Amino acid sequence: MMNYIPCINSFVTKRLRNLRKWYTKNFPIYEMIFLYQYCQLWRRTLSWAAGNIEVERLFTAPEVQSLLKKLTDVVPEKLFSHRQISALQRPVVKLMTENQLNQAYNFFDEKSRKLLSMPPMLTPASEAVAVLAKDADISCHDTSKFVFIDIESGLKERERTVAVREPNGELRTASKSEKDRMIRAYYPKKYRCVKLPKVFQTPYIEEALSRNQHLFVLEWACVQFEPDDPNFVRVCKVVYDDLNSRELWWDLQSTRFYGPMVFYLCLNKIIDSLLMKLLRENRLEAACDLVSLYNLVHANGVADVQEKHIGKELLWNYAAKDSLVRTKLEDLLRLINNDERINFDFFQIMRRRNLAHFQSINRARKGELYVKSPSRALSWLPIKVMEVCKTLIFLRISAALLCPIMDCDEVYNYWEPVHMLVYGSGMQTWEYSPQYAIRSYAFLLFFSIPAKLMSNAFSSKLFLFTLMRVWISAFTIASDILFAMVICKRLSSAVGFYYLIFQSIGCGSFLSGAALLPSSLAMAFTSCAYAAWLSDRDEVAVWCIAASALLCWPFAALLGLPIALHMIFCGQWRKLFIHTLASGSFICAFMIPVDSYFFGRLVIAPLNIILYNVFGTGGPNLYGTEPLSFYVKNLWLNWNVVFLMSVFSTPGLLLLRYRRLNDCVDIRKVWPLYTGWTLWILVFFTQPHKEERFLFPVYPLLCATAAIGMETYHRLLKQLFGGNFCSFFQFIFTALFFLLSVSRIINLTVNFDGPSEVYKRIPHDFVPRKLCVGKEWYRFPSSFYLPDNVQLHFLKSEFSGQLPKPFVSEPLPARTRLIPTDMHDDNREELSRYVQLNDCDFLVDLSTNRSTRFEPDYMADRNVWKMIYSKPFLLLDRCSRWLRSYYVPILQKKHCSYGNYAVLSKIR
Repeated sequence: MMNYIPCINSFVTKRLRNLRKWYTKNFPIYEMIFLYQYCQLWRRTLSWAAGNIEVERLFTAPEVQSLLKKLTDVVPEKLFSHRQISALQRPVVKLMTENQLNQAYNFFDEKSRKLLSMPPMLTPASEAVAVLAKDADISCHDTSKFVFIDIESGLKERERTVAVREPNGELRTASKSEKDRMIRAYYPKKYRCVKLPKVFQTPYIEEALSRNQHLFVLEWACVQFEPDDPNFVRVCKVVYDDLNSRELWWDLQSTRFYGPMVFYLCLNKIIDSLLMKLLRENRLEAACDLVSLYNLVHANGVADVQEKHIGKELLWNYAAKDSLVRTKLEDLLRLINNDERINFDFFQIMRRRNLAHFQSINRARKGELYVKSPSRALSWLPIKVMEVCKTLIFLRISAALLCPIMDCDEVYNYWEPVHMLVYGSGMQTWEYSPQYAIRSYAFLLFFSIPAKLMSNAFSSKLFLFTLMRVWISAFTIASDILFAMVICKRLSSAVGFYYLIFQSIGCGSFLSGAALLPSSLAMAFTSCAYAAWLSDRDEVAVWCIAASALLCWPFAALLGLPIALHMIFCGQWRKLFIHTLASGSFICAFMIPVDSYFFGRLVIAPLNIILYNVFGTGGPNLYGTEPLSFYVKNLWLNWNVVFLMSVFSTPGLLLLRYRRLNDCVDIRKVWPLYTGWTLWILVFFTQPHKEERFLFPVYPLLCATAAIGMETYHRLLKQLFGGNFCSFFQFIFTALFFLLSVSRIINLTVNFDGPSEVYKRIPHDFVPRKLCVGKEWYRFPSSFYLPDNVQLHFLKSEFSGQLPKPFVSEPLPARTRLIPTDMHDDNREELSRYVQLNDCDFLVDLSTNRSTRFEPDYMADRNVWKMIYSKPFLLLDRCSRWLRSYYVPILQKKHCSYGNYAVLSKIR
């Protein structure tokens, strides 16, 4: 029968539409409006019957009502508690017979049933209107709207007709909100306001709920709104979500709202917490009723009333099929034996299994930072987040395709060894010498193995290089989106939205998101670790930190210190110890054999890195030192105003807490984010040797704290100066961040992409050729840009440090096990690295119109070299600091100098 309902719906609607047109021509306005309401009634009734989950019919079903009334316990002490009344009455003491006493009991039972009469749950009424007539003769006669309301006495509110005459001559029915406003104005009721009370608006409703005024808000909503009013549905959802997130269901126990709340939880499949609570309190019958209600609701009211599973079997079936906390629920059910009650030993066992779930430090119970309800926090996701995620994916993939490699360490220490593992040739640095072994081949295998497999399908090395960068981008994209989703759920939708905006547009993410660097992968693991921590998955966070520290960069373990401290403070030190030991053992069981195989001896690469950088004689300072301002300038260039917001978010959060603008703000909720960011700054700012890539792992925390700062100052400014100033501040901040970030990104891809474009133009043939570089050795983009017949060589330049040398031409593993000659760790110049200029077939150089003994202007010697391809390249020393940092095309062409970055071929 249900299959014919859509056809009946279409047929009836069409017939009533034609009937309405006939009435429009022949009957006065009252009959037209009545007919329209009749049509809407039919259409609404049929749409209910064709719906997937019919909320109204389900809620009023006798089986559902019976279960809801059964779940709503009658507590006389609460139901008939002291209340404020209009007139003081004397207490009455009566001497009753047993008959009279039974009558009194029956009276109060009947009164209890009336007090517990549940408000209906209806589908929100539509705001649609219908045009009844249009008179062009009175168009523009007046600029005001005329509202007509039926004032006939004795009519119910829903039966009163309201129509609106528009200035263009159109006569239409009033919308739901217009009709309600007119009725409230003409037929006022006590406690019912014409305008929407502030208690039902944000942020006042959150403040009322934070003071546990849930029942007050719901009672007033019943007076203010009709059951099908969209505002009534919205308020109920907000209250029910808040009660569930804070586990305050008993605040509505023995009230008329407890049944609708339970029905709402079943409808949205979020009954796990309530079910666990009922079982912990030995209310097995109520737990079974709850699961029966859940099954009945999601069978759309047509389920077999006689359940296939009864009692504990019903609970076990739910735990196996529908529960989101299956392990915890099954552990709980195993402890329930027949009529045995759960005693104190049960809580001791569960504490040992999952202490964080039952201790006072329970993140879900503490509530979110700004938005209490996870469902409300995610209500905006389908629209806004998807758009921002598309921007994030687009820019991150664009970085993989367009962003030039800015760090020679990425090329020579990672891309070149990967090229060697895939194609058999590449440049080797002293870090990969078996004598020192401070780099890990296990890290490279995650890229070289897929690349080796794909090299058989793709002949272009450059295409394979791009695919690997896209693969890295995909991992960082997934980690950023995961962290943002968890922030939306646990902190605030606004904070998560700002985090995605910062990660999408920020130049720091553009540079780090596609880089083959341990610090870039550590950045992604940091996002995953803190996302797991915010989701109460501390063991997953420990594994992510272990992967970040062992597989990527051992100093990234510093970001795991706040999570470890939190676990210790919560009494989870055993859990911390077990998962730290397990994750370290598992990763080392993979890492040590791989590195030992390639180096030919027992190697623990993370340990070697720490020994060299912390306890080594020369250490990293041999490769240059920078002042403290280096990191400050770098953070400003990559994050501009977001960096400032991150710095000043802490005092803003403390001020917000001091002014008590929101009782839900709990600094303990976010202190690991600030602690990790602060620890990283304190440690690395004090090191003499500074590199831009050293800041990559902390970028997610920088963006997260900046996003919290944005929401914090939004609330402060709104309180102090009003909403208009707050909106102006948000617009200026976002616009400034967007302009500076986009300008920086365009500047890098336009003015500094010369090397990647030039190396693509090197000719390909079958004769072995030598490509030479002098002062531009550090801008070499990797051997993936070189044809198979071309090999890289170095010319003597003003640089006086140690340069890489090619891997030996031996099969694996001999190629990586042999100790290379003329290689050391003290950065001394090795003359064996250089070749003579006459031996070069191609030459890549930057023409600056300045020459020295070892860096002549090769392009000027046109008798020896001819230019194959050149591209303008911005000269940093001939441009002001601000113009060389951001893309300002007109000013840069006027005030900056450009050189030619070119590839030259020898004239034979």
